[in-house]
Amino acid sequence: MTRRSSVLVIDDDDIHLSLITHLLSAHPFDSVSVAQNGIEALRHIDRSDHHPDLVICDVFMPDQDGIEVIQELAQRNFTGALILISAARTWAEFAVTLAKEHKINLLEYVSKPFSADDFDNAISKFLRL
Repeated sequence: MTRRSSVLVIDDDDIHLSLITHLLSAHPFDSVSVAQNGIEALRHIDRSDHHPDLVICDVFMPDQDGIEVIQELAQRNFTGALILISAARTWAEFAVTLAKEHKINLLEYVSKPFSADDFDNAISKFLRL
């Protein structure tokens, strides 16, 4: 049986959003939604009937960054999985620690720029859950 799930991708860079959604199209997800910052992503989550099964989130973004998204996901009792992506290593390390402290199921931190193989390895961890 194939796992079918919903994914929310949060990244302020249109090129990365396009790349990630293209890479996700090779996998059997029911839906893939995108948001360009944390505020937009949380509005999407709050409007939805259920939380996404997987959130893929850039850490360093304007308006509301990935660190704030992690805090908001924890407040919303997010039970899905999280993949963090970032070129800002220090921010990403803090976000990883924060996710663990909030007991969010952090699957992977993928450093930008990333290869398709790096990204697919992170997605494979989710598909094996």
